[in-house]
Amino acid sequence: MVFDRAVVNHSPFFSFRRKKCEDTHIQRETMPSSSQKEIDSQAKEKGLRKIGKVKDAHGIRGEIFVIVFSGEAPWLDRLKELTIHGVRQEGGGWLTLDLKSARLHKNGFIASSPQIQNRNEAEALKGCELYVPVEFLISKPGDSIFLSEIEGFKVLLADGTELGQIIGFSSNGVQDLLVVRDKKINDEREILIPLIPEFVSEIRFEKSEIVMILPPGLTED
Repeated sequence: MVFDRAVVNHSPFFSFRRKKCEDTHIQRETMPSSSQKEIDSQAKEKGLRKIGKVKDAHGIRGEIFVIVFSGEAPWLDRLKELTIHGVRQEGGGWLTLDLKSARLHKNGFIASSPQIQNRNEAEALKGCELYVPVEFLISKPGDSIFLSEIEGFKVLLADGTELGQIIGFSSNGVQDLLVVRDKKINDEREILIPLIPEFVSEIRFEKSEIVMILPPGLTED
């Protein structure tokens, strides 16, 4: 789901576009393992953010099909290189490839690189995760926002009660879900909240807060 940043701070009535996540492997990305935490830390140090993964080789000339988790890639024309993680030949580590060409395709894009010369080399990258510079994922006034922009925001109820903090995102196949760490239960319980316009009253970027109007029982066990 993508909300329009031009109006989310001012009105509960805002437009959004929803792109269904078709990659079942990324339905849940919270509570990462220690190795995933290390990868996330490395990405942060590099100023990168995970946005997709290599789904498969495309054709016979070394192109790869990259799925973008959000289903959108408005930053594609700014992309100059492919930074991927999980390359077997690199011991599961990082690899940066020059980008020769890229074009939108389905819920991602097709890319080619001079370092990938045939289908076998492309297939070797299957399953690798793609990272882009974090500045690609910062919206401007009037643009649609990215989910990553509200990660870490506090979730407040309409009466001002703090429900918890957004620690990640998930999906039920139809809706994006906020994964919120419950402030009341010793930070151990997680609450899944559908991110739909009916539940969002206001997003306060300057305070890193999102105000929600939730139906009774939604946040209970």
